[in-house]
Amino acid sequence: MVVRTTSIELSLINIAASLGIGIWIPLRLVFFDQAFWVDVAIELSVCALFLINYNRRIARTIKERNWQIIVDDPGLWTLGLDTLAAAPLVGILYPVLGKQALFLFVFKLLMLRHLFKVRDILDLFDSLHPIAARLIPLGFIVPVVVHLVSCGWVFLGAGTVGLSGVRRLDYIRGVYWAVTTLATVGYGDISPKTPLQMAYASLTMIVGVGFFGYVLSNVASLLARMDAAREEHLAIIDRVEAFMRYNEVPTGLRHRIRAYYRYLWDSHKGYDNNEILNHLPPRLRSEVSLFLNKDVISKVPLLRGADQEMVLVVVMHLEPLVLVPDEKVFHAGEPGDAMYFIQNGAVEIVGGDGHHIATLQEGSFFGETALLTSNPRNATARATTYCDLFILRRDTFSSILERYPRFEKTMRAAADERTDKKTA
Repeated sequence: MVVRTTSIELSLINIAASLGIGIWIPLRLVFFDQAFWVDVAIELSVCALFLINYNRRIARTIKERNWQIIVDDPGLWTLGLDTLAAAPLVGILYPVLGKQALFLFVFKLLMLRHLFKVRDILDLFDSLHPIAARLIPLGFIVPVVVHLVSCGWVFLGAGTVGLSGVRRLDYIRGVYWAVTTLATVGYGDISPKTPLQMAYASLTMIVGVGFFGYVLSNVASLLARMDAAREEHLAIIDRVEAFMRYNEVPTGLRHRIRAYYRYLWDSHKGYDNNEILNHLPPRLRSEVSLFLNKDVISKVPLLRGADQEMVLVVVMHLEPLVLVPDEKVFHAGEPGDAMYFIQNGAVEIVGGDGHHIATLQEGSFFGETALLTSNPRNATARATTYCDLFILRRDTFSSILERYPRFEKTMRAAADERTDKKTA
């Protein structure tokens, strides 16, 4: 009978079996003298799992190679390790070696390498945060390593002279010793007494230097990445501060530069949307653009009731622009090269003679008159606060007007009204 399982189910079975073996075998060797039926069940289960893992591969190998095993096969070592783990060595050699055969159970621990398949399972969850995807495997591996080391320490006497008289409380002491020794902070309250314990402790510390050093460095790195945008923003601030000190920028100008970067962080959290969007395929980029610009679409009457396809074309070509207070968007007399949508902030429209015409708020648009009439700007636009604008360039604007006549009529009506008011 051939047992058919999917690769995901098989990975989950291997992970569960590896955890069970990694926890039970050390406990069996240290604390339990008699567990015959459990031993039989363990050996049969591992053999069955081996057959499930390799039934297709073995059949294919026999068919294609006619029993000839190629030594340089990259999967040969994997097959060899799993074969050694699955072999019922304890049952075969127990009549000859007696209880000493139980130590052959350590070969079952070769299955622990399947714990790394946790990463393959996590890769299937698209919604899982990358930080969690890196920390969860450590949550499987670190406790198993601590368990193995602590059981080995208990087996060697748990810091006492002699190997007899193992107590259940010694396991807790063993875990405590394993953590402090692997972390290389050993307090000395539990210390090796025999040469064998000293050798084991030395080996544990050597392993701990690499293992826990690797774990701690990765955890620190991952925790730093939890707020990667802020770290990157602070790095930019450091470079800006160094630049201003080196060039002796005046104090007032320094305050304005710092205020600008503070506004960038408060409003954008250090992210450049275009940089991310450029890595997405067109379909996803369009959907994300619609989501990111939903506030602009809802605030601008011109877009709110427009054709969805036309709105998509508009938002796909919008370019963000951040202005500081008193910064000019354009001057009267300049040729028109773009129109603008206000996402946040306020823009004052000033006539060519300097008189105030209007103050535009969130959801307003301006600059379209010069594009429709091909005349120079008839007014100046100035930001009165920090502003987040979106720019729609002339070439895109002209293309949209050609494709969507109804939109052109709406725009020309708005432009005529603006011309009457001399607003831009």
